[in-house]
Amino acid sequence: MKKNISRRNFMTSMVSSGAALTLPGLATANSSEPVNNHRSSVKTPKPSDEFLDYDALGLAELIKSKQVTPAELTEVVIRRIEALNPTINCIATQTFERARTNAKTILPSTTFAGVPSLVKDMIDVAGIRRTDGSRLLATNIPKKPVEYIKAFEASGLNIVGMTAVPEFASGLESELHGQTHNPWNLDYSCIASSSGAAAAVAAGYVPLAHGTDGGGSNRLPSHACGLFGFKPSRLRMLSGESDGGHDKFKTNNAISRTVRDSAALFDATED
Repeated sequence: MKKNISRRNFMTSMVSSGAALTLPGLATANSSEPVNNHRSSVKTPKPSDEFLDYDALGLAELIKSKQVTPAELTEVVIRRIEALNPTINCIATQTFERARTNAKTILPSTTFAGVPSLVKDMIDVAGIRRTDGSRLLATNIPKKPVEYIKAFEASGLNIVGMTAVPEFASGLESELHGQTHNPWNLDYSCIASSSGAAAAVAAGYVPLAHGTDGGGSNRLPSHACGLFGFKPSRLRMLSGESDGGHDKFKTNNAISRTVRDSAALFDATED
C-alpha cells in the first residue's frame, strides 16, 4: 500500500486541471503527433492518478486512516468517468450529485467506508433510473431499493452511476445506450449483459462494480476484461427483486480486480 499521499496537492491539481487522465494511443491536444483514429490503436484507456492501483478495500483503508476522504475519492472517480466514458461508453445513468451528497454521511466504520462504485442497470435503486437497456424503460425510476442494494450501500459503497447493458440482457448493445467497448481493444465487446460493469472496472473508473449473472453475464465479461467475477448459488444472496423474491436464473455479485474485494461484498450481501 502506498503511503504519504500528498492529498491536498493532488486534489488541487485535479480540480484546476480537470483531472490528469490519459488515453494511451491518442495524441493530446497540445501534441504534434497525429491522432490515430482506429479504435484498435487505443489499448487499455485508464486514468493516471495516485489512487488507480488500489482495490476497493485498499481505498477503504486510506479513508479509515484519514489519508483521503470519501468526498475526495468521489471527485476522482467523477473525473475519470467524464474523461473516459465518451470512449468506453459503459455508463447508462450518472448519479454524481447523489454520490456527492452521500459521501458526506457514509460511516468510516463500514467495510468500504465510502469508496465509489457502480451498479448494473438491471436492479432497483430508489430514485435512480433503471432501463434494462431498453427505450421502453427510459423513464422508469424505482421508488424503493431492493434488499441487495440496501446491503450494498450499507457496506459503505457509494453509487456514482449505473452501468450500461444490452437491451433486456440480449445481444451486445442497445438502441438506448449504444455499444460498450472493451478497454483492452475498442474494436471488441465485453460480452454479455454485465459488459458495462466489466468495462468500467477494466478501464479504471472504479475497482469494483455490481453485476448480475444468469447464463454467464458476470463470468464472460470478467474473462474478456481480465477481471474476477463469478456466479453465486441461487438463493444465496439477498433478494435483487422488487417483490422480495429470487429470480430463477439471475444472481447478483461483484466484478472486481481483486478476489478479496469480491469476497468482502459477497459477505456483506449474503442472505
